[in-house]
Amino acid sequence: MADETGGAERHLREADFNALVDFLASQAYMALGAINHPQTEAPVVDLVYAKHAIDLLTIIEQKTDGNLTAPEKIYMENVLYQLRMTFVRMQNAPPPVDDDAGEDADDAASEEGDEE
Repeated sequence: MADETGGAERHLREADFNALVDFLASQAYMALGAINHPQTEAPVVDLVYAKHAIDLLTIIEQKTDGNLTAPEKIYMENVLYQLRMTFVRMQNAPPPVDDDAGEDADDAASEEGDEE
């Protein structure tokens, strides 16, 4: 199979249950800022999108209940647990501080300290 970018052959991972879980999990992790966005190569936090991806995985977990092998079930449970914990941590995290605003506040604080 030829690659569109240069004719090199592409090797994709086998299409199995864990690959599907990983694909959706990677979307959630990207939206949680844990994986850089492929186009901007910078982290992007979008909790609404992250929750959507986690919800999709939850639906797959529910719909496949009783039809997974033991390793697949454990893998799904572990991935969902890690995603949910990361989501809660990000949801409860203080908003990011703008570096420029932080420097201005530091400058103002040091100027106030100099007045004494």
